[in-house]
Order: sequence, then structure tokens, then C-alpha cells
Amino acid sequence: DDIIKKIQNIKNGEFLPKITLQSNSVYTGKQKLDGTEYNVALYSRKASLTNLQKVVVKDVADLRSNFHALKKPLFCESSYKNYLVIACYEKDEEEPSLIIQATQSKGHDIFSETQLKAWMHYLGILVDVRDIRLENVRWISQFSSEINGRPCHWCGTSGTCCNGGTACTTCPKDSTNTKKCCMETCSTDTLTTCDSCTNQQICNTRACKSNSCCYYTALTMIEQFGVTTNLNQKEDIATLISNSNWKKQSDLKVNIQNFIWSVAYIDSILKLGKPVLIGVHYDNDYPHPYNDNKATFHYMVIVGKTYKYDKEYYMFYDPGREFINQAKATSETNLLEVDRNKNMIHGTYKENPYTITEVRKNL
Repeated sequence: DDIIKKIQNIKNGEFLPKITLQSNSVYTGKQKLDGTEYNVALYSRKASLTNLQKVVVKDVADLRSNFHALKKPLFCESSYKNYLVIACYEKDEEEPSLIIQATQSKGHDIFSETQLKAWMHYLGILVDVRDIRLENVRWISQFSSEINGRPCHWCGTSGTCCNGGTACTTCPKDSTNTKKCCMETCSTDTLTTCDSCTNQQICNTRACKSNSCCYYTALTMIEQFGVTTNLNQKEDIATLISNSNWKKQSDLKVNIQNFIWSVAYIDSILKLGKPVLIGVHYDNDYPHPYNDNKATFHYMVIVGKTYKYDKEYYMFYDPGREFINQAKATSETNLLEVDRNKNMIHGTYKENPYTITEVRKNL
């Protein structure tokens, strides 16, 4: 699983993080893909693999024909009928250093071209010709000093306060002798004073935390493309069934017409080479949010669309990560499915169901 994730999580042309295995050894396991379980064997020729490069293609033939002439670092084949072989070559090596072989658990079924493509999509080495990826979106963390001065705040312990408030390292210490962000007395109608050390109180993150930072960071990201947005541009896809229940995806109701409109709108904007700001819901135990759409708990940015296993997905960047987690915030596995059965755009992220609740139109 770890090696497969390393292949999935990097972009075309990037080198995989170091892989350490026993030389000339075979590792076996199982992988479930698109409803089918496969037996998987992984062979490593070396103990340490440091020079494996990812290749992304638009056609399976690109990894089959003229392989040696093109000197590609990755080869994919399923001509053996019953199993798939993916061979990965380190730079300037004549023999593959890493081989992945997969066969259906039943063991006798033909390994079809559809399954080959499904595996290549799964590993992120085959893209659909309809795929769109805005490669020039510069990700920004909501903890970045780049958004200092924006009308937002963050009560946390990351070392910085996003609206330029007093940093955690200079605030008074609590009973455990730990320095944290401080605040003035906080109330439900006073949500912008949490970074002040005036009263030397430790910030209550549950009572005094807003979504403002992620929104303004997402706004800063789309503004790189000469567009902006605001509350008046909001189209709600999902709202709460009841204001007293907001913790689960099952607490949401969908607006079918807004869902249809939103998919068409996002597609049209991506084709223009622009990102889209979205609001999302996720399963949680937090206090009720103060956003206009009460189902919205977080804001992110859509940066592309991809097609996998005959399903549609939007790719997104998450501003709610610190800089050390940039790879996770921008991973190609950050996907939300366009689910036309539920009339929702949703997926699993950080092991949690995320659902788009609103789309903000660009201005």
C-alpha cells in the first residue's frame, strides 16, 4: 500500500520518494479495485530505490510501443491474458528495478483492456483525454503570513495567527507552561478578537473559531488568476435538513437543479483555465458554524477534473494544511466524485466524507 500511494501521490516527471526493500525479494498482498479483488506481487531488484520517475500518458500504447527507443522509465503490459505487469526502470538502467504484477483473485479470468486501464488510472499513470488539471495554481496555507491583514482569524497553536495577530510564541503561558494564542473575552457575536493578548487568556478553539481563514486563503488562491468572488455569488448545492442536525452527510439535503448547474459551471470555468472556490461539509463534532450556508464547514479550491473507472471527479487544493503537509494538500488523490445518483459531489478525504455544499461563481 505504501509503495502504491507513493506512485499515486506524485506528478508526471517527478521522482518517487526513496523506497527501501530487500533486494531480489517478492512482496505479496491483495488490492480491491473497482469492485474486483486482485492478488498483487511486487518484486524489487535492489534494496534501495532512489531514481524511479513517474510517467503519465494519455494512451496505453504510449507505454507499449517503441519502449526502448523512447527510453521511458515505465512499461505496462497485460498481453499475458491472466495478469498485468508494470515494470519501473531507474534512470540509465537497462533492467527494471521494480515490478508490480496483478491478477484477479479467482486466478483464471482474462485480464481485460478495461482492467488494464483501470489499474493505470488507479496508479495515476494514465489520464483521460478529457482530464483538465490547472498546473499553475499556487497553493497557499491558511497559516501563511501571506494572508495577514485579511478579515479572518485562527485560534491555534501553529506559531502564527493568520490575520497578523499576536503569535503563539509571545503569548502568556497556560497551566502546563505552554505558550498558546491568546484572546480577549469571546462571544458568539465577537469573532475577530481571538488573537489579542489583552486579557492574557488562552484561546478557546471550540468557542471562538471561524472558517474565515480557509475562505480568505481560497480567495487568495483564485485571485492569482485575476478573478474573485463573494457571498452574492454563492449557489447552494446542499443545505441542512434541520438546523439542529449538522454533523453527518445524512443531515444534508440536495438541490438537484443547483447540482446540475454547478457541474456545468465548474466544467466551463476549468475549460477557461480558471479555478473555482467551493464550500464543503464533513462529518464532525464541532459547534454549529456561522456561515451563511449552515452546512458549510470549510472552503477549498477546485483545480481540475479527472475521469477514473468511468466516473467523474473534481481535483481540489486544501488551504487547511500547514506547509509541512503541502503534498497532502495538493495530492492528485484529493478527489470529489460527481455522483449523479445522489446529486452530490462528494468523496473521502482525510478518512472523512467531504461533500460540496456551495459553489462561488467567479467575478
